[in-house]
Amino acid sequence: MGKAHSHALRDVAMFFDLPAKPVMKAICGRDEAAVRAAAERFGWEGYETSWERLVERDDI
Repeated sequence: MGKAHSHALRDVAMFFDLPAKPVMKAICGRDEAAVRAAAERFGWEGYETSWERLVERDDI
């Protein structure tokens, strides 16, 4: 799912006129090694292993 959503967020502006460009700030997953690798592979700026920390971030 992360791969598909990452691709969609990265390319959505090619298909639709958007009022803003999505920013891929952080991806979230339970396994730190896996989510870190996914962030690097799919172009996310960072990652979290807790959705609670993710939604509390000032940049989200």
